[in-house]
Amino acid sequence: MNNFDRKLQFAEVLGTWLAAITVVIGAMFGLYEYIEHKENLKVDRAFEFVTSYQSNEYLVKARLDISKVMEESLPAIYEILKNPKLTSAQLAEAYHLEIMKIIEQSKLSSSIEQVFTFYEQVILCRNMALCDETVLKNFFDNDAGTYTRSFYPYICTLRKKWNNPTVYERVVSFYIESSEELCLTVKA
Repeated sequence: MNNFDRKLQFAEVLGTWLAAITVVIGAMFGLYEYIEHKENLKVDRAFEFVTSYQSNEYLVKARLDISKVMEESLPAIYEILKNPKLTSAQLAEAYHLEIMKIIEQSKLSSSIEQVFTFYEQVILCRNMALCDETVLKNFFDNDAGTYTRSFYPYICTLRKKWNNPTVYERVVSFYIESSEELCLTVKA
């Protein structure tokens, strides 16, 4: 093998290796772009929920109706919560009865169900890793947790009424840490 043949063979091997390295680099770049695009899609989906939460007229109306009624009802709720004479079981029952009275008198059932159904959709998107976790957490966890802790008596009542212990289970178990015994202490 003469010098020219060696150079030719070296050029062929070098060309093959350069092509292989280029393919690997291209694949890595493509994978990076795919992952980046996938993350952008998750953020976009999460912001679709945010937009719906802030601009869907039915959902906004439901939240406003609930807020208005709860603001008017706070003195009665505080009176129950501050009563030192009540045992924890009596407190749970008194709170349950007061929340149910407020909901029935103000006809808030459909508004509350609409809000909880929305939160279930948010949790599903989150659990299936279709939406960005950070965006959903920052925009919804505080409100959803507050609604869930405030209106768990309604959820307990629905569970008993519909004979379905899993009504809004995703919401309750996601936003209330010890949710297993939540409805056991209340006579719905």
